Amino acid sequence: PALTLLGSQSATSGHAPGLAGGQSLTPGITNYPLAYIKQPALPATAVKNNGAAPPPDIDVRDLITSITGSDLYIRDTASAAGVETNVTKTITMGQGAVRDLDVSPDGKTVVFSLRLPLDPKMKNDDPRQPTWKIYQYDATTKTVTQLTTDDITKGHDVGAHYLPDGRIGFA
Repeated sequence: PALTLLGSQSATSGHAPGLAGGQSLTPGITNYPLAYIKQPALPATAVKNNGAAPPPDIDVRDLITSITGSDLYIRDTASAAGVETNVTKTITMGQGAVRDLDVSPDGKTVVFSLRLPLDPKMKNDDPRQPTWKIYQYDATTKTVTQLTTDDITKGHDVGAHYLPDGRIGFA
């Protein structure tokens, strides 16, 4: 056990690509960035006056429903003390929705679905409402880029995942 402890204390990263590279490991502390979606908690009984507020038992397979106020965040370290940055705030203004987060095999980019703010005067499933699009966050340049623009069909682009060769598949 002493050799195991000694070996884990002297380990360093620096060989890991992308977000995790170049940091020393400290036992008991995770020293890598964390990407996550933060959204408001749903009330016990959601008010559905315009259909935009989802029910408390939302089904994540539902392609239309969105939870207003969700955004993609990056925390510089995976700890409570890590600095938190909202990377989609300038796009959503805190009124959009984010879902379906996936990290690239090299750890340098994050792909996700984003829906722009809904018009509260229309029902959530009105075809004139904004649809889900695929976006990508680049950790190196710290930029967000929209990858899909299917204005012809007005379809919802969701469920993006990186393939081992770096390409992206989505529904």
